[in-house]
Amino acid sequence: MNPEQTRGSEGTEERYGRAVSDLLNQVPDIARADIVVGIPFSNDANTLRQVVSAMSEGLEQHYPEKKCLLLAVGAEKG
Repeated sequence: MNPEQTRGSEGTEERYGRAVSDLLNQVPDIARADIVVGIPFSNDANTLRQVVSAMSEGLEQHYPEKKCLLLAVGAEKG
């Protein structure tokens, strides 16, 4: 099975988990974050902007001393 076929058969949770793992392997500093918030999305980029903004503001307000990371993983259908 080629990679494209594998991706097509994966569910959202599997794609999200693989994307986060790939990112963590590529950027070692991410592993040092105190708080990591994962936001899966599919074809809702406008809503995603609002969610990321609200999460960012909340983290800054409630955890200003912590290194926080927001991961938005998904796809926008074109």
